[in-house]
Amino acid sequence: MTAGAVEIGGPRPGDLGWLIGLHGRWYAAHCGFGLDFERIVAGIAADVSARIAPPRVSMLFARDESGPLATLTADGEDRDEAGRGHIRIVIAEERARGLGLGHRLMAEGLAALREAGLRGAWLDTFAGLDAARAVYLRAGFRLLHEAEGRSWGVAVREQRYALDF
Repeated sequence: MTAGAVEIGGPRPGDLGWLIGLHGRWYAAHCGFGLDFERIVAGIAADVSARIAPPRVSMLFARDESGPLATLTADGEDRDEAGRGHIRIVIAEERARGLGLGHRLMAEGLAALREAGLRGAWLDTFAGLDAARAVYLRAGFRLLHEAEGRSWGVAVREQRYALDF
C-alpha cells in the first residue's frame, strides 16, 4: 500500500477487537453508553464475522498503512420483511472522518447486497448521529420509523431506515 492510500477489504487479525474497542470508547464518550453496549457490538461482530461469505455477508474495513480507519457490515442473511439486507457496525476513527470513507463503504456494502439478490437494505440507529445519518440519506435511505427505546442499553430515540433497490 502506498503512503496515504486507503484500501477497502475484509477483516484481518485484530480488526474485530479494533471495531469493538472503537465502538465502546466512542459511544461512551459521546453518548454515555456503557459496557452493555460494547457487549452488544461484540456479539454482533462475532456473529457476522463467523458468517462472512461475500457478497451475501460482507464485513468491510477501510484501512491505511497505520491500520483500520472505518468499517461497515452488509448482512444479506439478516433480512427484514421486505427482503432487504441489514447494514450495521458502521463507524470511523476520528482521524478518518470527513474523508468520504463512510460513503465508499456504504456504496460497496450496498453493491454486495444487490449482487446477492437482495431487494434493498435496512439499518437501525438513533437520533443524534448526524454524520452517519448524512451517509444514510446520501445513499438513498429513508426514515421508516422512530420511537423512544432502550435497545442500545440506554434511552435514545431509535430509528429504522430503509432503502429499496
